[in-house]
Amino acid sequence: MSLEPNPKKLFGDKKPPLHLLPLAGMIHQSLAHLDGDNKYGFENWNDKPVEKLTYIGAALRHLELYKYGELYSRDTNVHNLGAVMACCAILLDAELNGNMIDNTKHSKATCDLLHQMEETVKGLNAMQRERDAAKKATEESKLGDTLKQWRADKFTELHSDAMARMQGKNLDGSARRETTTFPVSFLYNDAGGDAPAMEPEPEPTPPVDVEIEGGPTWRTCRDCKAWSACARMGQCIGAEAARY
Repeated sequence: MSLEPNPKKLFGDKKPPLHLLPLAGMIHQSLAHLDGDNKYGFENWNDKPVEKLTYIGAALRHLELYKYGELYSRDTNVHNLGAVMACCAILLDAELNGNMIDNTKHSKATCDLLHQMEETVKGLNAMQRERDAAKKATEESKLGDTLKQWRADKFTELHSDAMARMQGKNLDGSARRETTTFPVSFLYNDAGGDAPAMEPEPEPTPPVDVEIEGGPTWRTCRDCKAWSACARMGQCIGAEAARY
C-alpha cells in the first residue's frame, strides 16, 4: 500500500529548494560573513553602496589562493571558498536591493567570444583525437609488419629444418644425430627397483643414440621396453635378453 504525500509537499515543491544547499558550504560562508560583520557591521553593503569590482577582485584572490593549495585565509583562518561564496552572496544581495555600484565595462562581444570559443575547443579536441587514432594505427601497423616478418622467418626456419632432417643433416650442413634423453628418475624408483617401463614413441627412423643423465650413451634397437636393464649394462642388450 503506497502512501499519498502530504498536500504541503505540492506547495513545497514549487519553492526554491534551499534544502539542496550543502551544509559545509553554508557553514564556511557564514563564518566569512561573521568575519565581515565583526569588521564592517551587519549587512554593511546595504548601508552604503558597494562597488562590483571590489568583491569580484576579492573573490578572485580567494579563489586563486585555493587553487594554489591555500585552504584558509592567513589573517582570519576562514576557508577561502567560504570567502568566495560570501563575496558572491553580497553582490547578489546588493544588486537585488539597488546598492551596487557597477564600475565594470560591459561588452557583449567579449561574452560572445567566450561562447564561440567552445566550438574552437571542440574542434581542437577532435583534431587531437584524430592524431591519436592515426598514431595508434601506425603503431599497430608496425607491430603487424613485425609479426608477419617473424612468422615468415619462423616458417622458413622450420621448412629448412624439415628439409635438412629428410637428408639427415642439420641446418649448418653437418650430420644429424638424433638423441633421446631419459632422466635417471625414470630408470630407478625410490625402493631401488626398476621404474615402470617407458614406452618410446614409435618412429620410422633408424636406431638412435640413447643418453642417460649422469650415465653412458649407447646405440639402441628401440624394441627394448626395459631401458633400465640397458642402462645397467651400458649398452643395448636387445629385446630378448631384456626379458626377466
